[in-house]
Amino acid sequence: MRLSNNASQTYLKPIDRRIKALRQSSMFRDIPDHQLHEIMPYVSESNYPHNAIIFQHGDACKKFSIIQEGTIILNFLSEAGRTSIIERATSGDIIGLVPCLDGEPHNVNGYAFGNTQLLSIARKGLCILQKDNPLFSGTIDLLCKNVRSAMQYAELISIHSLEARLAKTLINLTSVYPDTIDPDSQTIQPIPQRQLAMMINASRPKVNVKLREWVAAGFIKSHNRCISIVNEGALRNIARH
Repeated sequence: MRLSNNASQTYLKPIDRRIKALRQSSMFRDIPDHQLHEIMPYVSESNYPHNAIIFQHGDACKKFSIIQEGTIILNFLSEAGRTSIIERATSGDIIGLVPCLDGEPHNVNGYAFGNTQLLSIARKGLCILQKDNPLFSGTIDLLCKNVRSAMQYAELISIHSLEARLAKTLINLTSVYPDTIDPDSQTIQPIPQRQLAMMINASRPKVNVKLREWVAAGFIKSHNRCISIVNEGALRNIARH
């Protein structure tokens, strides 16, 4: 079926508007026109009212978005109900890019503060832009890994108590250093308490007190500066609060 000129112009207007909006972002400013036209089937616009949930921690990420109007609040929320706002994203900012790039779930919550309009690009559209540049893709993978590591640390510090931070860190350290000492427990290689304290943004005396409490409770064992986790379930329960 052949479209009339008026019908064609009506059809092209949304595409032209979206390309113009993409060009306003530095991420798309230098991308050739033909590539932007190629990803148009994967570009969409959406509006959200005040307090609408855009995505939640753990949600699969199928797209990233450029904020056209309004504000998105990004925060961490612990299982104990502690909330920490990490970013107030406004017009022109990009949200959801890292999980869209690496295919991992969202690691923060996002909700609209005021009426908000988003221009979103599906992950498949992003893959089209990456397909002809493997070096760029490799660099992006490394960048995403580093950003996620930083975000996990920020979440750990901002919303979790000292004992939760310490428990999480001990569990993570055992995954890095497999047991070579005690076959009945998970052993962490020698680490100075001062260094352990700096890893969780706490003082050494407070870390020392908590470790002694856990030794007395039978959660861990300590010998020659090595810590062995005896009751991982107990530590995981502490780490959730």
